[in-house]
Amino acid sequence: MSGFLNEPVPEMPPLSIKAIEAFGEQVLAALCPEALAAPTALDLGHLVEFVLPKYGIHFVPVSLAELPSCEAACDPAGDGPINILMQEEFFDGLFLSGRRAHRARGTAPHELSHALIHVPIVRRRRKVPHHQVLLKRRVDMKAYCDPEWQAWCLAGCIMAPRRTLRMAMSHTRSIDALAEHYGISAAFMQSHLRRLGLLTRA
Repeated sequence: MSGFLNEPVPEMPPLSIKAIEAFGEQVLAALCPEALAAPTALDLGHLVEFVLPKYGIHFVPVSLAELPSCEAACDPAGDGPINILMQEEFFDGLFLSGRRAHRARGTAPHELSHALIHVPIVRRRRKVPHHQVLLKRRVDMKAYCDPEWQAWCLAGCIMAPRRTLRMAMSHTRSIDALAEHYGISAAFMQSHLRRLGLLTRA
């Protein structure tokens, strides 16, 4: 069985794809409303440097030694601004294009989704007296309660919302072409289309 599915994580309140899509549209309406009007490859470098800090979300480049076990991590500590630590190599990828940027353009919205959905929940839970963090294997929980599934679902909805995907898919059914248009990897696009129930139409 996949080690990733055996990973222990805190179970989250259930979220449907419909709810996540609606939230994703709210996020884009605030951060980049033009991305809801037409198929758009988000300028993540601009969002990370100039837009997200206004909302108290900061991407912090760190060395491999400081973050040796993963590409990026969202820190839920405290009650104020949220810091997302990201290895320098991947942080720099936010300012690139093409295949060199794909890992960064998948990782960053995934961690942003943790900041938007899960950090507020974790912080509220920590304020409950005698609260203990209960971890479950991902394979033992429903997908809609899995924080990783929720984060990947929201990341896809931010990078390629359904309403503009429909516009793009009226011109091409190629996963590779759609992925290139939105500036994400074909694997990311394929997974996103599958979650939205659009894969057979791609």
